[in-house]
Amino acid sequence: MSTETKNLNDNALNKWKAELYYCLKNYKKDKVYFNLDCLKNALYKVIELMHLDGDSVDSLLGDLCSESWLDCQRLLLGNYKPHSVLTLFNGGVLDVYADAIVNAANCALAGGGGVDGAIHLAAGPQLNDACMKLNGCRTGDAKATSAFNIKSANYIIHTVGPVYQHCADDPLLLGSCYKRSLDEALKLNLSSIGFCGISTGVYGYPLLEACTVARDSIKEWITSHPNQTMNIYLCCFSKKEIDAYKQVLS
Repeated sequence: MSTETKNLNDNALNKWKAELYYCLKNYKKDKVYFNLDCLKNALYKVIELMHLDGDSVDSLLGDLCSESWLDCQRLLLGNYKPHSVLTLFNGGVLDVYADAIVNAANCALAGGGGVDGAIHLAAGPQLNDACMKLNGCRTGDAKATSAFNIKSANYIIHTVGPVYQHCADDPLLLGSCYKRSLDEALKLNLSSIGFCGISTGVYGYPLLEACTVARDSIKEWITSHPNQTMNIYLCCFSKKEIDAYKQVLS
């Protein structure tokens, strides 16, 4: 194995070990809605990259199930193939553990109210400095920065949702926010991303319609990237968000 190949393998292994840790954290926080396929994705990747034999796999499964009170039978791999997974998360983007969290930003990337203000406050003043170097962001586009002081994520992907205008462009622009955010995550070689409810606050997008656009645009992105494995969290800060997503995902 060449040095370059070994480094790539080591980087991938470290990434999926971190994702396994994230998944355990998220499962412990939200056993009701957490999709175990997220955990299986990370587990399978770690096993594959470490070239573990049967006994070692059993030992790893035993450790995971003991730590997280999981039933090992629910993690038996069989012919499981890692794939991109869409899951609800009962909590905000600052509660989820993911490679990147998505911020519902304004065009100036200057911080504001709601989730935008909360993320800027949690990340610290370095985030504003980094955002000012990005020269703004168009509606429907996305740009990434470090997460700085936020310890539950490595990156923040800033996307600008549309102000709801009751017109045909609304779902196109909102859908673009989700797809472009996923594009940025892929470009950064990330394994997980947590979305907030884009445009559903002061921008006035009706919640049920916004959840439908989120579902459709994310599923379209997954279909167009069949060889990628991404754990995708729809973070629900309120019960009404949970209820809306449950309705459109049923």
